[in-house]
Amino acid sequence: MATTPDFMLGIDAKLYYNATLGAALTTFTLTLDRVQDVSLKISTSDADITTRANSGWKAIAPTLKEAEVSFGLVAKAGDAGLIALRTAWLANSAIGLAVLTGAKATTGVEGPVGDWSITEFSRDETLTEAIKYNVTAKLTTYKAWAIDGV
Repeated sequence: MATTPDFMLGIDAKLYYNATLGAALTTFTLTLDRVQDVSLKISTSDADITTRANSGWKAIAPTLKEAEVSFGLVAKAGDAGLIALRTAWLANSAIGLAVLTGAKATTGVEGPVGDWSITEFSRDETLTEAIKYNVTAKLTTYKAWAIDGV
């Protein structure tokens, strides 16, 4: 009988996209399959709430969260995902993305779902490699944190 591994692999992660803004994860059916090395950066800004009563220690309070996803996308003429990302970038509009640790509706899968603005859409044309787009997207509208792909 197969056992569940104690780890997750990056190759099993999924990056879903949807042209409909504000969409629920259940409507995300398209994946960006040609991506490489996805990196999701999530952080929280903080406010300085230090007072003299804090015995010389700085005190902070968490404020706003932010998320950024960056990845390489191997170019292929006519690729629907590439076209959707390029269209969003050219129009300065958002695109729905779900950055998940695996296929949606799978136990243990999680990640942010929302509308993201494309802030980088650069292209590498290395002589000995495939043409690759370097894409960065920043979360503009948070929809949900998917847990177990829901």
